[in-house]
Amino acid sequence: MDDTPIWLVDDGELEEVRGVLQSAGLRVEREPQRAGPGRPVLLGSVARVADRRHQQPDALAIAVVGADERPPRGDFDAWIRRPVHPKALGVLLDALGQEGGERRWAPRVAVGAAVRTWTRHGFRRSSLVALSVGGCRVLSETPVEVGGRMILWLPRLFGWRWPCTAVGRVLRCEPNVWERPAPHSVSLAFTSVSLPARRRLHALLEHHRGALMAPAARARPQAEAKRERRQVERQPFDRRVIAHRADGPAVLVGRDLSVGGLRIEPTSDLDVGSFVQVALHVKPGTTPLVVGARVARDDGEAGLVLQFENLDGRRREYLDKMLEDLPSGGATAGGQILCELAPAGERKP
Repeated sequence: MDDTPIWLVDDGELEEVRGVLQSAGLRVEREPQRAGPGRPVLLGSVARVADRRHQQPDALAIAVVGADERPPRGDFDAWIRRPVHPKALGVLLDALGQEGGERRWAPRVAVGAAVRTWTRHGFRRSSLVALSVGGCRVLSETPVEVGGRMILWLPRLFGWRWPCTAVGRVLRCEPNVWERPAPHSVSLAFTSVSLPARRRLHALLEHHRGALMAPAARARPQAEAKRERRQVERQPFDRRVIAHRADGPAVLVGRDLSVGGLRIEPTSDLDVGSFVQVALHVKPGTTPLVVGARVARDDGEAGLVLQFENLDGRRREYLDKMLEDLPSGGATAGGQILCELAPAGERKP
């Protein structure tokens, strides 16, 4: 995080939160002393943050609620439960753009196709796993230089009559955690794409922006139609929640949930094709439903779409019941979605 302080606004009841923040190396101030280089961060009780937000409309507002309190109403960017975990708060700030977290503005789709790439070290075979009009992600057998130039030959994908090329700059080259067969994940930002190729990319993205969930039920008997509506309707999950994984807590921002999958807001923790274990909690004290899900689509600002996999009859019935019990009202509903990234031994082919 940059040098921007966190303004702790409360009536003295969050002193332990102040200690947690300071122990995590974050600079905490009771009152704003000066304008920092980044967006101001207000963190504190619901009433005080709401009041201060009117005075600081450009600030990032994070409300702290008790362990048994309902999610707050009002104009908050996020909320977090006590006791506050320093790692969870750090990930939350990162997800909200306070630690240089990358926001993905362009929708992406999963591809899974063999492609040919070129760098200054020559030609190589790669696997294209995600594609957008602004860039792509490929899996490479060998590492590539960050900042270097790469040329990508796109094959005859999705009914294209001829291949096309795109030139880009390497943004990242990281160890590949999720997919095989290549050990290096390379993120590329396009710098030169021909007009015909760009048109085809736009058409491809528009084709995949359709709803992932099943279509609405056609005319059926009343009992069957009622069950069908329950299976395809999406219930709102428009609130930020804390998620836990093997290497520490993560933050997911749920938007809506159906029996087919889950939509979350943009996050740098997941990529198209990533497999995760999702534990769904609708009401406190109930047994969570753990299902496997894969990131099927990245819709940019509209969020990521997770599609449930291997949802057997028993889990499907349990999810149906959870959807029936799910209160409406979005952020006031009080349910939670927890997501645990599957360890390497649980990856699916």
